[in-house]
Amino acid sequence: MYALYYWTMLIIMETFMFFTGVIILLFTFLFDPMRRIVDWHSTIWAKLHYWMNPWWKVHYSGGEHVKQGKPYVIVSNHQSMLDIVLMYYIPLIFKWVSKKEAVWVPFAGPALLMHRDILIKRDSSSVKYMINRAKYFFEHNICVCIFPEGTRTKDGQVHRFKDGAFITAKLAHTAILPVVMNGNYDVMPKKGYAIKRKQNFHIKVLPEIPVEEVDRLSVKELAEKLHAMILAEHRQMAPEKY
Repeated sequence: MYALYYWTMLIIMETFMFFTGVIILLFTFLFDPMRRIVDWHSTIWAKLHYWMNPWWKVHYSGGEHVKQGKPYVIVSNHQSMLDIVLMYYIPLIFKWVSKKEAVWVPFAGPALLMHRDILIKRDSSSVKYMINRAKYFFEHNICVCIFPEGTRTKDGQVHRFKDGAFITAKLAHTAILPVVMNGNYDVMPKKGYAIKRKQNFHIKVLPEIPVEEVDRLSVKELAEKLHAMILAEHRQMAPEKY
C-alpha cells in the first residue's frame, strides 16, 4: 500500500514540476543563459522527493564549508538515483556531468537539457569536452558535480574513484568540494526499488581541497585522497555496510 502511495505521488509531483520548469525556462532563457533560475526551481523539485514523505528525514551538515559564489568540482559517493535529488540540499548552483544516454530517462533526462548540464559520450573525446564545458561554467562561478565512482554502488560501500573529476579540477585550477551521502541505497538500490516508509538520509559537506593543493598533487594522489576522505566518513555514517 505504501509503495502505491509513493509512486502515485511521485508521478503527480514529477509531472507538475517538469511542466512548471518548462514554463520558467520559456520566460527566462533569453536573459538567464546559465539557467540559474531553472536550477533553483530544480532545488525545490528535488526536495519535494523527500518532503512528500513525512517519515523521511534529511540530515544536512557541513554547510560552513560551502562558500557562495565560488566554483567547485563537487565530488560524492554514488548510492542511488536519489543522490541526484539529495545533492540539491547544498545551496550552490551546479551542473551535472552525466552520460548522454541519460536524456532518455523520463523527466530527469529532459531536465538535463533544460539545465544545460554536461552530457558526455562513452569515448576518449568526452574528457576534453567535459573539461572545456566545466571551464566555461567555472568562469561564471558555477560548480560542476561529478560522481567519481562512475556508477552506482552495488553493495552500499564506497568504491574506487576514476580520474575524470580530478583531471578537470587540475586543468581548470579549481577547488574540490567533497560530499558524503548515506541512506539512498537502502531506499533505491541499483537493482530494484526497496521503498521504505521510514528512513534517515545524511548529506555531509567536508572541507574543500583548495586550489593550491589541487595544483600540487597528481591526479592519482587527488583521487586517492578524496576516496580516503569520503570512505572514512561513510564508514562512520554506515558501519554496517562494511
